[in-house]
Amino acid sequence: MLENGLEKIFTEKCKDRDIECIKMNSLSSNDLPDRLCITRRGNVIWVELKRPHPNKGKEGKLRPAQELMIKELRDRKQLVYVIKSTRDIDKFFINFSHLFNERSLADLDDEVRHFLDNQRSF
Repeated sequence: MLENGLEKIFTEKCKDRDIECIKMNSLSSNDLPDRLCITRRGNVIWVELKRPHPNKGKEGKLRPAQELMIKELRDRKQLVYVIKSTRDIDKFFINFSHLFNERSLADLDDEVRHFLDNQRSF
């Protein structure tokens, strides 16, 4: 599957959940994440999609400038998620479900909280 196939699956799942998923075509910076997702509750999540590969470790990699942009966004308290597979898409919707509905962060189990904490740093 190519990156655009992964992006299509992701955007369809966002649409099914009433999440606005804006494609970022910035003329000023090619390093912004691919998508800006805005939930009905007003939460914002930046999403970078990378080419999946059947052999783990051979998927698309972030360019150094993309890594820097993601770090800068996270330093500004923005949620940024990198997706490299359909499994990552499923994890995205599980791990961020508290942003899409009325579930509170306190309802999340320890594993998800640990995952979110690790997503905030490289």
